[in-house]
Amino acid sequence: MNDKKKKRELTNEEIDENIFEMCNICSTTDCTGLIQVVPRTEAELESYEELYPFRPPFLPRDDD
Repeated sequence: MNDKKKKRELTNEEIDENIFEMCNICSTTDCTGLIQVVPRTEAELESYEELYPFRPPFLPRDDD
């Protein structure tokens, strides 16, 4: 007799939800050419960020 617990297979919807929740990243070809030159001001950088969030989230340092 097999005493191991049977694992329930995830539905496609559950897989999609898990992937999108943990993989909030861009692919190498996503929005290619969005920023063709370095933004000159912080406001310009923020405008790009509003169009397409591409920067990593801010993580405070441990010593702050």
